[in-house]
Amino acid sequence: MSTHVLVIEDDEGIRLALRMLLEAEGYAVAAAVDGKQALALLDMSQEGWVVVFDYRMPRLDGEALLALAEHEGWLAERHVFVCLTASPHRLPPTLSALLARYQVPLVGKPFDLDDLLAAVQQAEQRLILRSPQMRHSPRRLLDAAHACLTALLGWQQGKHI
Repeated sequence: MSTHVLVIEDDEGIRLALRMLLEAEGYAVAAAVDGKQALALLDMSQEGWVVVFDYRMPRLDGEALLALAEHEGWLAERHVFVCLTASPHRLPPTLSALLARYQVPLVGKPFDLDDLLAAVQQAEQRLILRSPQMRHSPRRLLDAAHACLTALLGWQQGKHI
């Protein structure tokens, strides 16, 4: 079964490109134009998703989305997040704190495809490690932990897996 990825991006061209890229990598992809539309999709999901969101969006931006996920609790527990932004070095302190607390990778725009895929793969591994099935399967847990460490080490050494 494919990992579900929700792309939240108000720019139609970027949203379509992300969808095509992630589907080509084997992910099941849904898309939303803003945080409000995304919340409706996340509320309906029965399983955890990797949520790739733009920081600046109309109606409900990325910071408000993460703050709401934290406030609701179950949203932050069920899903994992990846943040896209054109200004990675000028984030408000409140957003930086949320990103750190929930281990949300930050991918700058324009993004390198390998960097984005590595961030999504790392988020996917965190999602797998959280799943209830992992708590009951030591072998699957070891395999997922190994994949996560391999991806992290490759990322730190500049080798994108």
